[in-house]
Amino acid sequence: MSNCYSGTFVTKTNGHTICLYTNKCKGVFNKVHGILYDMFKNTEKCIGIIYDDYNTDQNILNTLKSIHPSMNIFFVAPRRNTVALDDKKLFCERTYNLDFVPQYIKNIHESENIDDTELLYIKHRGSSEALDVRLLPKIDILSCSIDTNYIIQQNVSNPHLIDNTRYKLRTYVILFNKKMYANKHYRGNLATKELDISNMNVDDAKNMNIIHQTSHTKYLLSDNIECNDEIFNDILLSYSKLKKVYISEIENIDNNQYVILGLDYVINNDKKAFLIEINHRPNFSFPAVITNNVDIPVLVDTYKLLITNTIVDTSFICIE
Repeated sequence: MSNCYSGTFVTKTNGHTICLYTNKCKGVFNKVHGILYDMFKNTEKCIGIIYDDYNTDQNILNTLKSIHPSMNIFFVAPRRNTVALDDKKLFCERTYNLDFVPQYIKNIHESENIDDTELLYIKHRGSSEALDVRLLPKIDILSCSIDTNYIIQQNVSNPHLIDNTRYKLRTYVILFNKKMYANKHYRGNLATKELDISNMNVDDAKNMNIIHQTSHTKYLLSDNIECNDEIFNDILLSYSKLKKVYISEIENIDNNQYVILGLDYVINNDKKAFLIEINHRPNFSFPAVITNNVDIPVLVDTYKLLITNTIVDTSFICIE
């Protein structure tokens, strides 16, 4: 293996070339590249793959083409193609009528059905990793001036708990070749503080309810989650409804483009899954147990799908 461009891993054999470029989580992608090499080393495939945090740089495309002019290159679809999924406000507007998405409160002053003491989320439309996310009772929000770039979303007030603690699930969906694929590998992570509904301290409420990655985060494999098959089946049902909402975005992705989406769900006490947000170009920087059992399998499956155009011998399910 050689590195001809920062982040590009290149393998050449007598009839086989495979290049993988990324500007994030390079250690993970290097491992993925090694696995792909072993899978396809006896073929004559000439493949280039780009996973970039930004819209693909033409210079990177040119670099890969210089390795082999007939290389078949796959790259992440431009953000304009999927902004309606990733942008928190557009997501809420598009999914407003779906029963598995927490209620989007368009006008807090016209929300008579919500109690003044109920905790609600306030999120910036471009928030990431829980930055610029708050959790406040309705009565406090009524006295705030909420910028139009923020959304107010209802809390799932009866969450299923693990060790008396809230958790969320990160599942993965791939958009490719005008289709939507769900991967069976997923992970969970716990809030940093046990849930105590009698504690109304703002900082404690955030640590009990806003679940995000920290240096102390405890992660979960799907096998560690009670009724994981029941929960995942409910998530699959939600994917079918979600596909209908975003069918125009799915069909607008070119044949040499793909999208990896990280979908975050919270689970209520009846084991019903609620989709709280969708993340375009998700991060894959996690502890080794998650990297080896979730991230790498998802990425290897993704690139096998791109290279072979089939889900045979992968953990993908094609969503109808």
